[in-house]
Order: sequence, then structure tokens, then C-alpha cells
Amino acid sequence: MATSSPADLSSISEILLVVKNGSKMRSAISFGIMARQYGQLLFMKHALFAAMLAMAASDRFRLIPALETGIDSGSNKMAVARLRRSLWAEAAAGVVILGLVGWLGTLEPPDGS
Repeated sequence: MATSSPADLSSISEILLVVKNGSKMRSAISFGIMARQYGQLLFMKHALFAAMLAMAASDRFRLIPALETGIDSGSNKMAVARLRRSLWAEAAAGVVILGLVGWLGTLEPPDGS
């Protein structure tokens, strides 16, 4: 596998920032925001983002090495198909997240947010 690039380090710092800010979501749950549509949409957005991070990690640490192995052995069709499906799923999750952000923008945040 290739060595880490500055982009990898930047991505890791962004993930850590998201995890740190996840405490805001935990406190929002304790204030009963989840009983409202705004809180439910916010939770779905965060869950989809976490799923995108998991898919990206799977791509980086499992599917890309499998693709490299397939290229070396000459049989990479299955690895390419799996990576293609994963990338489509990530893109679809991103589109749904954009839709959720747009929907959240039309709603008034609950008091205390």
C-alpha cells in the first residue's frame, strides 16, 4: 500500500473534528430534540455521514489493496466492480445528505440549539 499523503492527514484531522463535534449531537439528544422533525433529520444526516466515512475507510484499506492485487495478478474485474458499487453508494449518500441539509434549512431549529 502507498504511504500516507498530506491529503490523508488532512482527512484524518477532519474526521477527528467531526467526532469532537459529535458531542453537540449527544447533548441535543438529551434535550429532547429527537422528538422533533428537525432532530430526526439532523440525526439522519449525521448517520449518513458516518456511513460515508465507513465506506471511505473500507475503500482505502480493503478495496484499493484488493484492486492493486487484482491488477498485479491480471484479474481485477471483481475488485473494480466492488469499488464502483462502493463509490456509487458514497455518492448517493452525499446527495441524500445535501437534500437533508436543504430540508433542515427550511425548518426552524428548536429552542436551545
